[in-house]
Amino acid sequence: MMTLKGTLCSVAGIKTEKNYKGDGQNYAKVLLGKSEAKRKTDLMWDFGRNKHFGFPGNPYDRSPHLAIRSGKWKLLVNGDGSDAQLYDMELDKFEKNNIAGEHPELVAKLSKKVCEWYAQNKDKGLQTDL
Repeated sequence: MMTLKGTLCSVAGIKTEKNYKGDGQNYAKVLLGKSEAKRKTDLMWDFGRNKHFGFPGNPYDRSPHLAIRSGKWKLLVNGDGSDAQLYDMELDKFEKNNIAGEHPELVAKLSKKVCEWYAQNKDKGLQTDL
C-alpha cells in the first residue's frame, strides 16, 4: 500500500505531523522517477462490493471481493474464505489460469491473512454488506 499523505508531503517537501505514521510505503522516489517501485509488504484490498454494487451481468466477469498480492502471487477470495483464486502474476498477468488447486498451502496462508485483515478493517470504512 502506498501511504498517499506521506508520499505527497514528501514530494511537496512538506513535513508530516510529529507522530504521523502511515500504514504503507512512501513512493515519492518512484513518482519522481528516481527509483523503481519495490513492494516490501503484502498489498491487500477489498473491491467494495455490497448490495449497491452493480455486479457484471456475465458471471464469468465476477470475482471474489478480497485480494492480496504477495510477491508474484495474487489471491482473490471472499471474506468467508470461499471461491479462492490464485494467480502467478509473473506468468499470468491477465489472470486466466487459476492455480489454487496446485498450491493449497499457499492459498490457505494468503486466505487467512487477507480474511483476517478484512475482519479487522471492515468497520473502518470498507464496504461490508455482502
